[in-house]
Amino acid sequence: LAPALPITATFTITNQNLACFGDNNASVTVTNVTGGQGSYQYTLTYPDGSVVGPQIGTTFSGLSAGDGYYITVLDGWNCDAQLANFDITQPQPIQATLSLQTGLTCTVTPQVEITATGGTPPYVVNGLIFNSSIILNVTMPSAGNGVFQYTVTDSNGCSPVQTNEIVIE
Repeated sequence: LAPALPITATFTITNQNLACFGDNNASVTVTNVTGGQGSYQYTLTYPDGSVVGPQIGTTFSGLSAGDGYYITVLDGWNCDAQLANFDITQPQPIQATLSLQTGLTCTVTPQVEITATGGTPPYVVNGLIFNSSIILNVTMPSAGNGVFQYTVTDSNGCSPVQTNEIVIE
């Protein structure tokens, strides 16, 4: 009885760079398994050390961002091979701030600046596209003052975030 050849395999990652902060729609599929003896089983180890498997299926899905995932392939003789570590990335969460640039006077329309970070630029506010900041003229209510807040999304359409509120009097 000759010893089995060492187990080798490759893998393919889908959505390795997640579109939005907090997404969990990445997956990894083991392919091209050779060597060993008998049928194969697969185990996925998460960056926190938790484990899924062993399983007969070659795909693990529902993965979120993390550094240091790895897959172990086990053959029918309980010989195993650990495949290379892999990471899944995500953008930083979108953050948006609102600041008053020009206050309301008898002759001046107030202006506010919206600054956004995180996510994937460009950003969108009120149908306007901007890369990191935008200045908007504020339409004041007839009463002459108001509380203002804006909703910002990124180019991937990730969960919109609201700026802080400001009062213009």
